[in-house]
Amino acid sequence: MKKRRSLALALLSLILFSCSQKEESAFQESGDPSSSEREESNEQVSSEIVYGSTYFFDSSKENGNGTMESPFSSFEDIKKIKLEAGDRLLFKKGSSFSGGISLMDIHGEKNKPILISSYGEGTLPKIDGNNHLGTGIVYIKNCSYLTFRDFEIFDSSKEEGDRRGVLVELSSDTAEIKTYDSIHLENLYIHDVYGISDAENAGMSMASKTTGGIHLWSKDGKARSNDFLVRNCHIERVSNVGIATWYKVRGTKVEKISPYDDSFSQYAHTNLTLEGNEINDIAKNAIFLRNSLNSKIINNLVHDTATTCKAGNSIVTSYVENILVERNEGYRNLASQQKNGNIQDGAMLDSDLQSKRVLFQYNYSHDNSFGLFLNCNSTSKTTSDEVILRYNVSVNDLGKKGVIYMNYHIGNMECYNNTIVSTSVSSPILLEINNDRKMNFYNNLIYCTSENPSLKLGNQTNFFAECNVVYSEKEIAHIEELENFDSFNPKPKTICGDSLVERIGMDKAKEFVLMKESKLFDPANCISIDSKPTDFLGNEYRESIGAANRL
Repeated sequence: MKKRRSLALALLSLILFSCSQKEESAFQESGDPSSSEREESNEQVSSEIVYGSTYFFDSSKENGNGTMESPFSSFEDIKKIKLEAGDRLLFKKGSSFSGGISLMDIHGEKNKPILISSYGEGTLPKIDGNNHLGTGIVYIKNCSYLTFRDFEIFDSSKEEGDRRGVLVELSSDTAEIKTYDSIHLENLYIHDVYGISDAENAGMSMASKTTGGIHLWSKDGKARSNDFLVRNCHIERVSNVGIATWYKVRGTKVEKISPYDDSFSQYAHTNLTLEGNEINDIAKNAIFLRNSLNSKIINNLVHDTATTCKAGNSIVTSYVENILVERNEGYRNLASQQKNGNIQDGAMLDSDLQSKRVLFQYNYSHDNSFGLFLNCNSTSKTTSDEVILRYNVSVNDLGKKGVIYMNYHIGNMECYNNTIVSTSVSSPILLEINNDRKMNFYNNLIYCTSENPSLKLGNQTNFFAECNVVYSEKEIAHIEELENFDSFNPKPKTICGDSLVERIGMDKAKEFVLMKESKLFDPANCISIDSKPTDFLGNEYRESIGAANRL
């Protein structure tokens, strides 16, 4: 195989996202720092914080005056306190509270956040919603510079209803658009929050989509969040969505603003970070990011999704601009055939409607119903969405639809340097592309030991494929329809184990990308990437095929 140049490659120079130094530097900070770097960063932030008064709560004590010796005993006591910037509300570990907590119009300052957390030793303080409906068990309304962390949140009611673990709801009391800064949710254990699953309708109703673990929205469409953070939280057994962000929600009525609208930057949530969370056993989606600008979804573990609805991609972006999705692991998306015979939305990653400039990189997908990626950008050929899928790894995905599936139209789709290791005992569809979809597919490696693997390709008017390598022990159906594929036998260092446990963890993904075939690292066989990104393992750029650029 020789390195080739064609008119299709001219598209590479048009990518605003991957090949511009500006965008590369914008995402540079999202790399995976060492633990020492994280600790140093945390110490620096902590040293800058100035605390004010501290109020203590202990549900096992008689109600007191809020000191450690005589703590308050109920959420109702919060109403007695006029919180100032830097103040702290600390709840005794081992305590249990019922009925939910409301935090309204509480404002810290940049170096004086309001902190609501725990103290003492033992289990996290528990908050039982006790059939709490209508808002959130934790309801944060119109607050800024507020950190809420170290709590267990659940609802003892097993009946479905209009409920959420945490609801952050924003509004403005003037005609001006208001921005609420730095609401941080950290180290929360949110579980058994039964919203509305709408399983008979695959969870497609708005009443169901707005329930679940953590939701952020504006009630009147005149407020937004900046520096919203969800970090190191564990969310499990919730319906319908693990974490979701919205523009405007009022009851079951939802409004959206297009990222192509000139006003989008005024209304969009900015600088959101969803980081280091584990989200599992979710009725539909683990993460659904909407109405967001310059935001990132990084280092999350999502698994056992679409459990009740039997449909729902695990991590989804829609009505967004300039989003980074990297170093996430996703497995066991359980999407399956509906009563009508259809199967839909079973991928780890989904660039959905109006995903404007989204970068998916260094993610690890395995054992999912579909596979690594699905797009649902637009039903119109005139869409301008731009998406990059690069240096990701797929292992043992079932491929009920394509492991990579081009479903809708898109303005520009760059798919390069991904590694697909297919060992599914089913008949996986490795690559599925509907008619007349735009896609540039190059430097990808497919290593297949599956029975009856296939490609499912529509017409290829706007499909460019070059410098890809396929190895398969079995004949791949329709492989002849895909031009410029080379086939040889790379020798993997290891191949996936027989059980799911042997594939869990980012360290396992690193093993699967280490191919020994020298042809994969010959510059003559590859298309050069101008932006010179690091590979899946963090190695400096080198021309290669697949997600790793070293032997």
